[in-house]
Amino acid sequence: MQHIIILGANSFIAQQFIRLNSIAFQYHLVTSTGLRLPPSMNHSVYTYNNADLTKLIERCRGNKVGMLNCAYDGAQPFANKKILSCFIRLAQAIKPQCSLHLSTISVLDGKEGAVKILDVASPASYYGRLKLLIDKKLIATKIPGLKILRVPNVLGSGGNWDAFLNRLRSVKTAYLPSSGAKTGVFIQVEHLVDYIATLLRSDKEPFDQPMVLSVPAERCVFATWREIFLMANLQITIVEATNKKYSDSTIKNLILTLLSAKPTVSLLFASRGLSNLAGRFLGGQANASAQLPEILHVDNTVRLTQSVNFVNDAV
Repeated sequence: MQHIIILGANSFIAQQFIRLNSIAFQYHLVTSTGLRLPPSMNHSVYTYNNADLTKLIERCRGNKVGMLNCAYDGAQPFANKKILSCFIRLAQAIKPQCSLHLSTISVLDGKEGAVKILDVASPASYYGRLKLLIDKKLIATKIPGLKILRVPNVLGSGGNWDAFLNRLRSVKTAYLPSSGAKTGVFIQVEHLVDYIATLLRSDKEPFDQPMVLSVPAERCVFATWREIFLMANLQITIVEATNKKYSDSTIKNLILTLLSAKPTVSLLFASRGLSNLAGRFLGGQANASAQLPEILHVDNTVRLTQSVNFVNDAV
């Protein structure tokens, strides 16, 4: 039986992957929180500490292994450095047939005109910039078998998009680019995890160069914001947004600068105190956006900055 290592095993996508493939693999789950797992699962659980990772390496070395990184910490951004170092260490020691990292189409948000999902990225939002920074750091390590999957907006009960659309029920007016007529790319979580399983089951030898992938178009839904709001039965008046501002700040720019810095510099500044301060700031932003006002401007939330015009043969 193939071994599957999942970092961020408590995330929505990871939990759905496990639910739909509970008896298909031997699982090794790396997480910092408790898990609810199907009783039939063949699994072991590890934390991100050095001793646990050493045990995991010894357990999996020499076996057929696929590795999936779902881990991302938006509230504590400096925690992503530890997550990446763990992913890199496991990949280099175990040499899985596929080391799959989940990225996002948010690395393209703010791009003007029709774009393809594999275009050169220059995101406008903090979330997109942070995710792109993580992608670049992984590519620079030259991990054999590395695949970076730019995931569309994931729809499914219990997910972030489901919760966000429910919160939008309190909104009366939304200011959106092109009056909500721009196209976004969406995918049902079941279709996404099925594609992820296909990638992880690959029998090919690890390739030398990293690959940036997109989900095939036939698995996705291309829809405008007007159409998404309609499907969710939202009663919102959509108005043309006249500005091009995105959620940004001096603190967010400082965080990105420190995460991009040389290791000695970033370790000096990325102390627990600073990480907690950043977490409180970003957490406060998230909590504030959870109580949406009656009038919503697109630049007030990262969830609606993914408003590029995708061409349908792009993915």
